[in-house]
Parts: sequence; C-alpha cells; structure tokens
Amino acid sequence: MGKVISEAALRNALKRLPEAEGTTWLDAHLSDHMSRLLDAPRTATTPT
Repeated sequence: MGKVISEAALRNALKRLPEAEGTTWLDAHLSDHMSRLLDAPRTATTPT
C-alpha cells in the first residue's frame, strides 16, 4: 500500500468516477483480492 487516504476523500473520488469505469474497477479489484483469499490455506479452528 502506497498511501492511506480518509474515507471522505475516497467517497469524493468515487463520486467523480463514471459509473461504468467504477464498476469495471470494482469488479477487477474484488475478483483479484477475493481469489487470493480463497486460494490461501485455511486453518481449522474449533470453539473452546
């Protein structure tokens, strides 16, 4: 991660992004990050 921004700054930036471009970006972003999480090894935990 190169830079941390506030939630307000992110919301303002996303409001200026055209919906089609934003949807394309979000789909790619979620797909990339979720696939990494789903491919990661899992550890079994049991409640104590």
